[in-house]
Amino acid sequence: MGQGRDGGNSFASRSLALLRDDALADQLDLARHRIQVLESSEAALRSALEKATDDLDRAARCIAGVLTDPDPVRRFPAVALDPLLQTASLMQRRDAWLTGLAALGLDGPVFGLAPHGGGEDPLTLLVVGSGGIGDALYLSAVVRGLHEAFGAPRIVVLHEHPAAEQVLGGNPYVFAVLVPPEPARRGFLDLCHSLDVFDLIAEVRYVVSYATPPLSRIPAEFLRLAHGRAAPWQRYVRFDWPHRNNDLARQAVAAGFGKLDLVGYTGNLAVSGRQGPEFFPRPGAMLVHATPAADPLAPVHGRGYVTIHHGAARTMAGAAGLQTKNLPLEGWAGIVAALQAEGHAVVQLGDAAEALVPGVDLDLRGATCLEQTARVLQHASAHVDTEGGIVHLARAMRVPSVVLFGPTSLGFFGYPQNANIAPRDCGDCWWLTRDWSAACARGFEPPICMAGHETAAVIAALRRIAVPPGIIAVGPAQPLEDGAAATLAAALAGFAIPRPGALVLLEDPALLAACLAAPGFAAAAPRLLVPPALFEAAQAMVPAGLWLRPGVAEAIPAEAGDHPAAIAVVADLRTQQGQAVAAELCRVAGPGGAVAVITREGRRQGAAPMPGQRLLAWLPDQAPSGAPGPSVCVLEQRPASSGPRGPAAAPAARLQPAG
Repeated sequence: MGQGRDGGNSFASRSLALLRDDALADQLDLARHRIQVLESSEAALRSALEKATDDLDRAARCIAGVLTDPDPVRRFPAVALDPLLQTASLMQRRDAWLTGLAALGLDGPVFGLAPHGGGEDPLTLLVVGSGGIGDALYLSAVVRGLHEAFGAPRIVVLHEHPAAEQVLGGNPYVFAVLVPPEPARRGFLDLCHSLDVFDLIAEVRYVVSYATPPLSRIPAEFLRLAHGRAAPWQRYVRFDWPHRNNDLARQAVAAGFGKLDLVGYTGNLAVSGRQGPEFFPRPGAMLVHATPAADPLAPVHGRGYVTIHHGAARTMAGAAGLQTKNLPLEGWAGIVAALQAEGHAVVQLGDAAEALVPGVDLDLRGATCLEQTARVLQHASAHVDTEGGIVHLARAMRVPSVVLFGPTSLGFFGYPQNANIAPRDCGDCWWLTRDWSAACARGFEPPICMAGHETAAVIAALRRIAVPPGIIAVGPAQPLEDGAAATLAAALAGFAIPRPGALVLLEDPALLAACLAAPGFAAAAPRLLVPPALFEAAQAMVPAGLWLRPGVAEAIPAEAGDHPAAIAVVADLRTQQGQAVAAELCRVAGPGGAVAVITREGRRQGAAPMPGQRLLAWLPDQAPSGAPGPSVCVLEQRPASSGPRGPAAAPAARLQPAG
């Protein structure tokens, strides 16, 4: 089942290749979806133009009749002219929209949008963000929340950071990302507020502020609740932004809110720190190379590695190029030596201009783009950093981090899944002075909040959260009836064989047959559960002497007992019930156990494709805090409509292995 340290090269190469193929297919799905959206928009515009032409012809005939008829009121009442005037107004607003975009120098998918006139088109939403890479990343949670609240709307993101397109461009819930320069940014916002192109404009500054352009179709009750929740917080973000952020964070923490909790509360969205941000790397960023020598991770293949990062945005740094929230370089040297003493290889990430930490095993500063950095993080045992953008990226990839805090608020920015280390002295002084990030407010150099961190505390925290060299589990991307059952069975056999007597729930007859035919599966004497409707057919298929009972997912905990188990279940991880079942199985399997979740990735009408990464994202969080969880394998089935993909294009996922 697991993969040891020896022979890791070939396993990692195969896993990365599978991951690349799945990402390519996911991106193809996304491209197809966006093409469909654009084609739909083009067809709607063409239909509107044809209708407008007909209406204008009728209007011309009406006007001609009015000029010659002695009693125009009798023949042409005002109510008959209203639709014609509305059509003319809609065409004028469309022209104003397109002319405005061209004048601002904007292009791309936004040209496919048009005033909706209060019609039945899908809702269109604008999310406005500011700040750095980390701030752009947490907008992904807002995007997801809006997507779920309004049934697959078209969402455009407007941001000031150049990397926002990298951060959100591959997100399947984002229609377009715009990063115009400031004059055009303000002009675009003014245009959006004045026309009925968008139904909702959401400005996110830790607090979500909603504005509704003309003819908005957003339900009034949603807005009433959101406005009421956000009102007490507006004084921190509407005036002198961002210089009241310290007060904002202190009040939020006192009220029990972290950053994403506050975003979800004020935005009336299902967003919280428990979920975290999301990131969807695009296929061009795959770290897969023709030869091992060309692979940036080749020096640490077959070894468990920890990533570190030393630096922050230089736009807010002091004269030495560091911010007050950065750890002194000598502190990093001690941490690296201690990590290596624990048996970890150390990989440094970051910008090429950031200082090299002495002693690292692999220096990737400036060698990876944002998406490649995400892939390196995805296979790390843990990430060690000070609070900043790469911590948010690690969380988006569901990698645990040890985070050293200083001037920024641990309670506000710390993710509950990470090991967050508070400063021993001082701290939490961000935005108490205007140059807080460049110079310590008390004049210390280096700041005592960061200089006081101890290596021993970092190592102790890492031991609690680090994931040992992990399992890369693969599963098919095709429905069972298309021949993927054998691939599923092989993966399940890998789980069951090391655990004689493992409990396996099989809810598909084709999968049951394939498992029984898989080498070694029956010999491991698994205990088989099948749905009652399948039990009679299963009796004819299962060899005599093999444990077989009818049962459902909810019965598994009682059947598994207190022993480590390998459990397989079909569950829809998009539903609360499916997630609850899988989470309970993670608890039941316990350390040394294994859980295989076979998830059918359905798709709602008109919804964007949902990559497998989203379905996997919550699973590593199901183990009790501080305790090793079971190995988790997600075997993903996709509907045939998602495109022609065979078993070789199976998804691979970063998983939580047994301790």
